[in-house]
Amino acid sequence: MDINEKLDYVISKVDCLVSKVDNMESKMDSMESRMDNMESRMDNMESKMEGMESIIKNLDNKVESYHDDLKKDIARIDLKLENEIERDIRIIAEGHLDLSRTLHDAIKKNAEYEMLSIRVSGLESKVDKLERKHKPKKQKTHS
Repeated sequence: MDINEKLDYVISKVDCLVSKVDNMESKMDSMESRMDNMESRMDNMESKMEGMESIIKNLDNKVESYHDDLKKDIARIDLKLENEIERDIRIIAEGHLDLSRTLHDAIKKNAEYEMLSIRVSGLESKVDKLERKHKPKKQKTHS
């Protein structure tokens, strides 16, 4: 192998190396582009996550506010129940008890009246029997 052949061989190897380096550089550029794209997407995801954190915090504040309002409503209902409804129920129960006593007394008096009516009826029947028994019999006249 003479020097020209060796030189051609070295040049061909260098050309091959240059081609490989160019190919590698192209792949590196492609990879860098993809990394930039991925970084952009990661930034976009980070921005969306921050938005979601804000929404969740807002929802948390609303739930806490509704919870506080609900506690206040329950306290008002308990107070109304204690101060008004229980008092009204007690008044109605007392009225019912009075009505029950009045009804009981009326039923008792009605029962007494019924018993007296039965006794009077029985006594009237006895009086009628006695009157018939002691009534002078009319004598029949024969004409």
